[in-house]
Amino acid sequence: MTYAISFRQILEKTGEFDLVSDTRHRTRDTGTGQFIPGPRSWMKLLTDARVRSWMKSYSSYNVRSTKGYSLEAFLKNANLTVDELFNMVDDEIRRAVTAVVQTYVNKDRPSVARNILYAVKALFLFHDRDLTFKHFRGLRKGKRIRYELIPTPVDVYQMAEVAGRMSSKNKAIILCLFQSGVRNNCITHWTYGMVKDYLYPHLKLPVNLKITSQIDTKLSGYGLGFYYTFLGRQAAESLKEYIEFRKAEGWTTRSSDLIFVTDGQANYVKGKPITIQHVEAMMKRVASRSGIDQQFGLTA
Repeated sequence: MTYAISFRQILEKTGEFDLVSDTRHRTRDTGTGQFIPGPRSWMKLLTDARVRSWMKSYSSYNVRSTKGYSLEAFLKNANLTVDELFNMVDDEIRRAVTAVVQTYVNKDRPSVARNILYAVKALFLFHDRDLTFKHFRGLRKGKRIRYELIPTPVDVYQMAEVAGRMSSKNKAIILCLFQSGVRNNCITHWTYGMVKDYLYPHLKLPVNLKITSQIDTKLSGYGLGFYYTFLGRQAAESLKEYIEFRKAEGWTTRSSDLIFVTDGQANYVKGKPITIQHVEAMMKRVASRSGIDQQFGLTA
């Protein structure tokens, strides 16, 4: 399977599909000299309008990436192009998918096999072709038992103290998670407009936070439109300290701006929205430095 088209011709420069450089001509960050990440391999598939329209139906970049890599792996293993795939009848698609999925099951890689199966099914369902498949043996394994440690208030404040030595952002995240009780995925979507009237010109406690389904993406699964939560003094003061730090770094605040962003010297790294993975990795580092047993998972 080959693609003759250049990455530069992949997409119009819109949203997260903005591809600015060909991987054969990688550019460097002017400040640090580090290479700027180029397009991912699966993005070649976006030259096809059918794949592109399907991908745009997913709001999460991480979901799009998983679907893209899975579709790419299927096409490579089945030795197909996107055009050839769409020209196949349903039974031919089933046989091709079954062969690739079974290959990964035999390699003891059931998660990859599942992702490929789900990606191909989702692609055709988006285009009004509902493919059904027989049950695959070995596609699912028994759940791995994972013990979790729920930190006590003493643990949390100890972690916040340690985190404060690392950065004001880490301390603010830990205290805000603790005092508000929100999920990791929620805090990554907090905006300046949610808190500015409670932090400026002086603190107004408690900080009242309205969490909508745009902020906590799991809300819709519970049939809720929004809920309220609150921050106490310690979390509010830490949050304001971090915001003041960002302002000193040149942040011109707007209500729609995300509060928590990435650090770093390179322009392509600094100032990007943090992800759940950023929060989880930070929590593990702080827990380790705080002496919390790392044989357990840490529940925020």
